[in-house]
Amino acid sequence: MDPPLYLIAQAGFLLLTLVYISLFVREFQKGLKLTGWDARQKKRYFLTMVMTPILWAVFVTAWSLSGRMSDFTLFPFNLMPVIVLPLFVAIF
Repeated sequence: MDPPLYLIAQAGFLLLTLVYISLFVREFQKGLKLTGWDARQKKRYFLTMVMTPILWAVFVTAWSLSGRMSDFTLFPFNLMPVIVLPLFVAIF
């Protein structure tokens, strides 16, 4: 792939991630307004539910940049943190 196209693809993935996280935050705030919880409980729940995907995205980015994800001699262990962690959280 040409270097300019590669940079455009990287920027596109970054932009897509930022758009997804901002939409998630906006819709989550709308949902919390509909609950009958007190402000302290809403704030705590909001911070937990927003920081979790952000921290996961940071972890996946660091995991990818470290080169461990592209080492296919470790397959499937190189993809487990990316797939198993969200699956585990979704189930429980």
